[in-house]
Amino acid sequence: MDNPEGHYLIGDLRPGQVFRWRRTISEEDLLAAVRLTHDRGGYHVDPAFARRAGFREAIAPGLLQASLFTKIGGDLNFLARDIGFRYFKPVYAGDCLDVEVTIKTVEPDKNRISIDGRVINQSGEVVVTCESTGYLPRPEWGVPEKPRLG
Repeated sequence: MDNPEGHYLIGDLRPGQVFRWRRTISEEDLLAAVRLTHDRGGYHVDPAFARRAGFREAIAPGLLQASLFTKIGGDLNFLARDIGFRYFKPVYAGDCLDVEVTIKTVEPDKNRISIDGRVINQSGEVVVTCESTGYLPRPEWGVPEKPRLG
């Protein structure tokens, strides 16, 4: 990432620019996602059920996978207007995931960008993709303060 401070304006980005980060999913991440989403489907909370359904263990809720893109969105200070996901492979506790977001279009007159993203697991398989369009801050809004995350 070119600007780790996350102070991006529309003029800072160009089509083809790529942003990346890596995250290993923990068992606690899976439990936190279930607590946050209240998605207590057997695939996510019952390893025996998940195995009977063809998975090797309980799998991450889809919104946990989708949330991986929001780290980069937050770094860009991107406010999504629309977003779509496609899921290809399950995510398990212990998976090491590489997240990549590419700037697709930049429309300075509308303060709007579009992005394509993908998450790849440690086996090189795409687990989820994302397409989104949204907005960046206008220069007159200034730079946001850094969050205080206790």
